[in-house]
Amino acid sequence: MAEKLYEIGQPADKAYLLRSGEVEYWVTKDDYILFEAQNIIIGASELLIAMSRKEVISRHMTLIKKGDAVINPIKAEKLASIITTYTIGFSVARHIAETITKLHGILSNKMNKLHESERISRDVTKAYVEIMNLLEQESLNQHFPWLFSLLEKGKKSGAYNFGLSFISKKEETSVDVDSAGLIKYKRIYPKGSIICKQGDKADDMFILMDGKIEVRINNNPIDIISRKGTIIGEMGLILQKARTATLRALDDTHMVKIGSGDMASVFKNDTQTFFDMMTALAFREYDNCEKIREYSDMVELVTAGHGDTMEGQLVEYSEELSKLMSDIAKYSDENPKMDWLQSINELSSKKITNLLLDASKVRGDAVNQDDTDSQPEKEKIYRPVRDTTMPEIDWY
Repeated sequence: MAEKLYEIGQPADKAYLLRSGEVEYWVTKDDYILFEAQNIIIGASELLIAMSRKEVISRHMTLIKKGDAVINPIKAEKLASIITTYTIGFSVARHIAETITKLHGILSNKMNKLHESERISRDVTKAYVEIMNLLEQESLNQHFPWLFSLLEKGKKSGAYNFGLSFISKKEETSVDVDSAGLIKYKRIYPKGSIICKQGDKADDMFILMDGKIEVRINNNPIDIISRKGTIIGEMGLILQKARTATLRALDDTHMVKIGSGDMASVFKNDTQTFFDMMTALAFREYDNCEKIREYSDMVELVTAGHGDTMEGQLVEYSEELSKLMSDIAKYSDENPKMDWLQSINELSSKKITNLLLDASKVRGDAVNQDDTDSQPEKEKIYRPVRDTTMPEIDWY
């Protein structure tokens, strides 16, 4: 017989030790993941976030105990006192990483059900926001009226405001990379060098100290990482999975590199970094749950026959993105000595060219004009296409 241990929206006040049996995590009324395990701590993600924020956090999934599963509660205070014990913390981190992987499977399935114009709109507007974020980072150090004008105008655009909903909502967890325990693991990657390759076994995790990193999947640029203290590749290391992306240094880049053989020693001596890594995973789990719920709503609209309503907006968003890139290219030409602007222009152009090409195909080929009269009405809809640039999971 199933028993609900907690549900979405309830305050998180305890975790559980699953001694044996099965449990289900429910994200929506239709979407759940199943776990069968022995002696693992479950339901700890929200408590990790609560410890980080120092406030009570609501549950982002519903937990169901199945049949004769044996489960014991663990009070929040007790979990806090043992979470950075290496064997316990690593077990919690592994369970969260496995949860994220299962959640990503649900998310990928929903993304594949979206109308093509909706999928491309998401990608176009997300790229718009990412470029604006890069410009805004530079504006902290570069005081140019044209830059502030570009940012002000961009934030009023439809593409920017729609794209915000697709940018990760998780709070960024950063590590104090200057701590004495991490300095000895510092590595320098010269500009243009490869940090790790897609397909390689994940034997290390990284923490960015200084510089910029380009993320490429199937040789397509998808992201730029520049925030000091960002943790990269921890899921691949924990789950011993192959890299899903290639990382390349865009500048001379300083990283903390922690190998599988060093992980226990590092985290036993630096419990704060260990806690930060677990918290980063907890925020990622929360973010995946939020995205699943968002995409569930979008899929319901598509199923109800409203999928084509995005096509007009796609035209608007594509034009706004094209104008942003045109402005950046203009200022880049006018200021050839600004390496940071040249870099944003070069890196963004590679990705945006492909996105705008996809958008033009969707707008122009939603219906085969030559066969309009001969096709049944239901076959005129442009069918969803798998987003081949999206990794199975972002463990890099």
